[in-house]
Amino acid sequence: MKLAPGTIIRADALLFDMDGTLVDSTDAIERVWTRWALRHDLIPSQVLSAIHGVRIADTVRALAPRGSDIDAEIARLLSEEREEVDGIAPVAGARELLECLPRDRWAVVTSADRDLAETRMHLAGLPKAPLLVAAEDVQAGKPAPDGYRIAAEKLGLDCEGTVVFEDSDTGILAGRNAGCPVIAVTATRVTPVLDQIDWIEDFASISVESTDRDVSLRVT
Repeated sequence: MKLAPGTIIRADALLFDMDGTLVDSTDAIERVWTRWALRHDLIPSQVLSAIHGVRIADTVRALAPRGSDIDAEIARLLSEEREEVDGIAPVAGARELLECLPRDRWAVVTSADRDLAETRMHLAGLPKAPLLVAAEDVQAGKPAPDGYRIAAEKLGLDCEGTVVFEDSDTGILAGRNAGCPVIAVTATRVTPVLDQIDWIEDFASISVESTDRDVSLRVT
């Protein structure tokens, strides 16, 4: 359900996915993976439907043809994603929101590796995350809850009190598996979210009400 104007979101802290949530990188990512699919005689649309919210390594292991050099494929994709920068932009309102938040009240939890995440955040003009949980920091990637649980623990908080913002179904499931309230961000989605998921289009309609005892946001 789309959150109505006037809705107040309260949390001890906010946990953000990066690609598709804070940073609009969809076109860049899909260009890289389309080339990968074509190199391996795979159907690009089927590959693209499986990549969002998932670590590169997990996708390669799941989809690469038998006999592929998995480590080499992962390394090449990481390199190509770092170099594919055209069109990287902030999701509307993301920079303004992050700049208003106390630095001990938010974190980024991403399926990208640390270097790639920091590069994209910088290219999008977003503040450097005070806490970043990246692909290499977890044993199991999304939809496993590991990343969100690690972020909450490092902030000294329970998952139940931290609100997750996510765009992909895989990421939404990761947040819910961690026990966090989840709000979907639909700016870069091509399919609707499930009816039982609260959602906003982007952060342009979000204002910070208070950061005293907790973080209070208002949907405008």
